[in-house]
Amino acid sequence: MSHRPAKGARVLAAGAVFAAALSLLHAGCGGDGGAPAAPPAPPPPQPLGWSGLPDGITVEVAETVTFTATLTAAVDATYNISADSEAVEISGEALRAGVFQASVTGVEAGEAEITVTASHTGYVTATDSLDVVVEDPFDPALWRELVFDAFDCPNGFTDERCRNIWGERNVEDRITAVLPFQPNFHVVSSYRQWRFTSSHTQTIGDAIRDSIEQITGETFTGQITSGRGIRNEYGWVDVVPVGSETLGGPSSCGGANVGRTEGLMVINVERLEPCDLFSVTMHEVGHALGFFHVLNLGDFIMSPRLTEIPAVFSETEQFHAQLAWELGRGVPYTPDPRKASASSLLTTDSAPGTRTLKDLPLDELVRCRLH
Repeated sequence: MSHRPAKGARVLAAGAVFAAALSLLHAGCGGDGGAPAAPPAPPPPQPLGWSGLPDGITVEVAETVTFTATLTAAVDATYNISADSEAVEISGEALRAGVFQASVTGVEAGEAEITVTASHTGYVTATDSLDVVVEDPFDPALWRELVFDAFDCPNGFTDERCRNIWGERNVEDRITAVLPFQPNFHVVSSYRQWRFTSSHTQTIGDAIRDSIEQITGETFTGQITSGRGIRNEYGWVDVVPVGSETLGGPSSCGGANVGRTEGLMVINVERLEPCDLFSVTMHEVGHALGFFHVLNLGDFIMSPRLTEIPAVFSETEQFHAQLAWELGRGVPYTPDPRKASASSLLTTDSAPGTRTLKDLPLDELVRCRLH
């Protein structure tokens, strides 16, 4: 006969077994009596860097260079751009997610380091830098010579010709004599016993077009005609064949009025062998548009004396001529017009003790001896 425990005893035994099992479960899971498990650690920040950022750039004073840099992730980052020098002015903007565009403007000659950063939540901040070199193509001496006649007529009033042109006016008191427009040109086929051949006329036309583009930075939009007779009309420059006796000596290749609205250019057809017609024409067009001689350095087409005549205006001449052309006619002298205030660049029609602008300069030839 078997012995069975009472019903209450059976329930108590089952409860003990359940409690023991629960105790083992807590022990096996590291339980502390019911506290929740710790949250997982956040993921580490993702890397972020620049792509396409230039190593360095070169910019001229008053010139702006723009560059674009791309992040390694297309995110709407917060950007910052800074420079360690006042030689440049900088700005930047986001073009789209992950793409940044910056502009660098040259202020003065020198060097600068630009730092660009981009930050975004969940990413490591991207930081990079680039070197900037600021160059200044402006030459104060050439500016005085080319635009204000400081080479042929420096300060002082001992030269009668200079007094006739400028009056009692030093370089610092002069004004720009550039034409107010692109002139037209009329190539006179013959004058007295001298004449231009059809080949001469073609060369002169090509040189005129090249000169206007290089001096003004604009495409030539005027007219070039040819034929007998001198126009002597407003807005026209007559190009006339002459001989050595007209120019006062056998060494002269040509001559021109400087900045006259009824202009005149003469070319010595008796010296077309030593005097390159294309270069001489360019030189005289420079005068016709209102520019003067510069110091002979061997590579300036506006030099009065050259052993090897260039067939192109130098980059330096083009820079200064285009700057003066942009300023316009009748602007008072300033050492560097790029840094002058607007009030100091106001045009003028006259100055004390000088001729009015419409009479400047006189209608005498400026000799251009090229040899």
